[in-house]
Amino acid sequence: LGETGIYRVSYSVVATNTSSTGTVGVELENNSTPVPGSESQATISTTNDLATLAASVLVNVTGTATITLTSTENNVTLTEAGIVIQKLN
Repeated sequence: LGETGIYRVSYSVVATNTSSTGTVGVELENNSTPVPGSESQATISTTNDLATLAASVLVNVTGTATITLTSTENNVTLTEAGIVIQKLN
């Protein structure tokens, strides 16, 4: 993001863990720092089960920022990812 301001960042992604069961999760990062309130998690009970993860948060940007969607668990495969960023001011 190239301008200072407040942005609404929304994402949706399908996650699976191909090697085990348990938690799958993702979060947004702003310049490599986790964005509070952006983490989404689900529990999968069978290997290769799919979980849809989504969230929408406000991000205050000063100067410029690089927003990324990052897995919070090991061995997670992410597909069908979409991110929408709206500048509010």
